[in-house]
Amino acid sequence: MKKSILAILLMMTFFSMTILHSALNTESQFKQGVEAFHSGNYASAELIFKRIMDSDDEELKEQAWFFLARSIYYQKNYKSALYEFNSYLNKCRTTALCNEARYWIGEIYYSQKEYNKAIEEYKRYIDKTKEGGLVAFAHDRIGSIYYSQNRYDEAILEWEKSIQACDDKNMNALRVYNIGEALFKNNKPEESLQRLSPLLTSKADPKIIARARIISGRIYQQNENHNRAILLFSGVPRDLLKITPYSEVQYFQALSLLKKGDVNSAKSLLEMFSLIGKDSEWYLNALFELGKIQVEQNEEEKGLPLLEEVRQAMGKPELKKEAARFLSRYYLKKDPARAIPYLEDSIASSTGDDDRESMILLGKAYVSANRFDEAEKTLNSYAKKYPYDSEMDQVNFLRARIYLEKNEINRAMELLQELKRENPFSKYLNESNYYLGIVNFRKNDFQKAVSFFNSYLKIGDIENRYDAMVYLVRCHIELKDLKRGDAILKNLLRIYSDKNEVADILLAFIMALRENGKNNAAYINILISRFPESASTLRIYFIMANEYFAGKNFKKSAEFYQKYLEGNLAQERGLSYYNLLLSLYNMEKYNEVITIIKKGDIPPMDEQQWKEIPLLLSRSNYKLGEYEKVYNQLITENLEVLPVDIKYIFFKSAVHSGDIQTALKAMELFSNEKEYTAEANYDIGDYYAKNGDIEEAMSRYSLIIREYPDTKYVDFAKIGYAEIYLSRNKYAEVISTLQEIKNNELRNRKNALLILCYFSMEEWSNAVNITNKEIQRLLGSPYGESIIRANLKYFYMIKNVAQFQRFAGYLSKFPGNEVYLNYMYGKIYYDIKSYKNAYYYLYKISLNENDYMDETLFILGEISLYIYKNKSQALKYFEKIIDVNKDSEFGYRARLKLSLLYNEDGQQERTRDILLEILKSPRKKTYNIQAMNIYEYLGFDKALLKDVIN
Repeated sequence: MKKSILAILLMMTFFSMTILHSALNTESQFKQGVEAFHSGNYASAELIFKRIMDSDDEELKEQAWFFLARSIYYQKNYKSALYEFNSYLNKCRTTALCNEARYWIGEIYYSQKEYNKAIEEYKRYIDKTKEGGLVAFAHDRIGSIYYSQNRYDEAILEWEKSIQACDDKNMNALRVYNIGEALFKNNKPEESLQRLSPLLTSKADPKIIARARIISGRIYQQNENHNRAILLFSGVPRDLLKITPYSEVQYFQALSLLKKGDVNSAKSLLEMFSLIGKDSEWYLNALFELGKIQVEQNEEEKGLPLLEEVRQAMGKPELKKEAARFLSRYYLKKDPARAIPYLEDSIASSTGDDDRESMILLGKAYVSANRFDEAEKTLNSYAKKYPYDSEMDQVNFLRARIYLEKNEINRAMELLQELKRENPFSKYLNESNYYLGIVNFRKNDFQKAVSFFNSYLKIGDIENRYDAMVYLVRCHIELKDLKRGDAILKNLLRIYSDKNEVADILLAFIMALRENGKNNAAYINILISRFPESASTLRIYFIMANEYFAGKNFKKSAEFYQKYLEGNLAQERGLSYYNLLLSLYNMEKYNEVITIIKKGDIPPMDEQQWKEIPLLLSRSNYKLGEYEKVYNQLITENLEVLPVDIKYIFFKSAVHSGDIQTALKAMELFSNEKEYTAEANYDIGDYYAKNGDIEEAMSRYSLIIREYPDTKYVDFAKIGYAEIYLSRNKYAEVISTLQEIKNNELRNRKNALLILCYFSMEEWSNAVNITNKEIQRLLGSPYGESIIRANLKYFYMIKNVAQFQRFAGYLSKFPGNEVYLNYMYGKIYYDIKSYKNAYYYLYKISLNENDYMDETLFILGEISLYIYKNKSQALKYFEKIIDVNKDSEFGYRARLKLSLLYNEDGQQERTRDILLEILKSPRKKTYNIQAMNIYEYLGFDKALLKDVIN
């Protein structure tokens, strides 16, 4: 019985513990789920909350259910989330969570763009909650829905309620901005400014202030207060300008700058916005403005594609029409046929009566494109459709023009008479002589055309004065009456100095003067100075560049080809680019050739020029001694089809790159070319000589002398022999061989070898005399430095300070000789007992490691000891030599000095040790003897010498 009771008690205890453990486990799982939810791991949170739903903890189950629904919502599984929230609402017991579920149902409908249902749920939530919680956000959502539906007044009311329901200053600042923007959209700019003004000086989020600045600036812009607008736009922080919508400030600021006439600043802002604002609603507007500016600044290649992009884009029909009209106006002047499709599209997409302007422009385009039947049909249609329109004067005048063009003079005159009856003061009557002039110009009846144009220009109020003057100049060019043409052109330049198109007629007159052998320099200067960026100026640059190039004035040709290429003309770019490279190459500006080619951006050119570009690159690298680059450029080319100079360049580069086998194979490619083959054999011989294979080098030199006796490379071979003789101290052979050399190309090398030979033979005067005679030539040659050094050493040897200084001055011009010169100056001054100067130069180089350190320190030590009587300083110098190189000559000498100085200081043990150290180094017998003498003189223990002697 007792056992049964005990068993029951144990079972009850176990059951209680299990329930407790289960409860604790559920609570732990809930915490994990909440952590996953708040960290954004909604899928994991969903799984955890679903497990809790299977537990018996009703309180946690309810909370878990609420979080489960939200987890599903944040995964954008809106249908399932809505089901969970609705199911939850049927069973929830916690009022706050029940109410909040309404808010999240509203969010689901909002995300699905079911705005009416969303508003209903948000309002339910607000009615039940009244304040706190998510009330402000619910009002925000309703406000944003109303705003998107253009119900601005209702949106404003909701945001006002949000402000009342929320204490967060930054959130409220955003709501104030939203209200200001809604007022702006609702055409209440003054009220908008009143609401936004406090934000501009607040401490709110800079992004909110930036957006307030943009809206405020746009209001001032609409009111034509562009200074104030620009000031507001400029205050948007730079770090926001790459982010939409803040980047849009660049577009709006550009609009105000355009109104103020600052086109270039506006252009820069629009260019920047066009790169970063592609997701902005104002992107196409910016492209339209930028395209217009670029076209007006003669950057048609950039501007026209932008305008075309706007025209073909989706949406913004009015902007598309504007783009089409601008393009049509542009092409009406440049290429009327290209204007026609834009105008036809514009008319086809027009509704009601908004096609009037396009119909007239289309009629003009047809006329300009000589499509007179279509022009007549379009304008007749206009006359029928709008018979009482104010533009009928223009339409009838255009119809008269068409009849003039079709040589139906009577019909044209009838229309003009009708026009005169209907409106005797019509401006279009004055234009008739102008078009009669054009008709005769096209018929090549230039004399008659002159008569009509002169009659036209006598009228005061005319539309085409500029064009009539241009036609007159052209007529006089055709009639070769350049004197009258000159007078009219001067008037054109005076009256229309700011009109870019003047450049075209100016160019035509320049060319006429040129063809007739007249001086055109004055007009060229006018063209370049007044119209530097015009196409006509670029053409003059091209013409001048070609003339300079033909005359081999490569400096000038390069200058004008460069100017031409800086422009935007497509024609002749390939030839200009190619000739620019040739000009620079002929000026020996090889680095510039390489830089230009490596930039890429090579314009189209003919096949032969295209093939020459990489060859020019190889030639330029070769001229700069970049043999490895040339080798790598050409190693994969089919050399057999390339010019012989390129074959030789590759051969030479292979030699310099050490690939002698490839070089020998490359020689076979130009074996029929005597000069190249002779030179190549010399190069091979020179390679062998420099690499120590003297016999092979002499074999090549001998081959040249034997097989190519009538080439200049015989002398090169002989000088190669002379260098070998000099290296073998065969001085007589050096001199006799050099005396045979007559090639003036080798003068410097020949004289350099003679000087070095005479110095080696100690025939000092001969060496010095040749040096003095040839010094200026030698200084600029590859042999200059070695000759200067040889002379410097000679004048050091004879202690001729003046000549030493002269050659030291020459040597200082060669880089890398500073330490050597200080060393030599120190030595010569020491030798002539100018100790102060010697110390100065040697001390300078003692501060850093160099090849002369041990001798430098030794001399400094001696000067310190014997001249300045500074024993401690001398000790430092001598001891430093031991650290640097104790086994050098000056290392031994320094140790002998130290032994005596240590002895003077009573440091007998150090003295003895240093002497024994020297005695143990049998390689330096002289210093061993001196060390032994000092050792014995000082009476050190001779027994210690047994190991040394043995």
